[in-house]
Amino acid sequence: KGKIAQTFLAYCLLAAGILVGNTVLLHLLVNYAHINPYGAKVLVEIIMFTVSWIMQRFVIFKTKKK
Repeated sequence: KGKIAQTFLAYCLLAAGILVGNTVLLHLLVNYAHINPYGAKVLVEIIMFTVSWIMQRFVIFKTKKK
């Protein structure tokens, strides 16, 4: 049970981090880099998807080598 709770907490922290990162990066790209909001949204979503996948694969749900 401790492992499940720890994994759940890590996943929730990742989700919160992705939300914050998405918002900040989108704001920076639109307001400071003057990128089209729709294009910036697509770019940010691709970046956040990749970050999320890497964190889940190698940190949160990593498998132990035997």
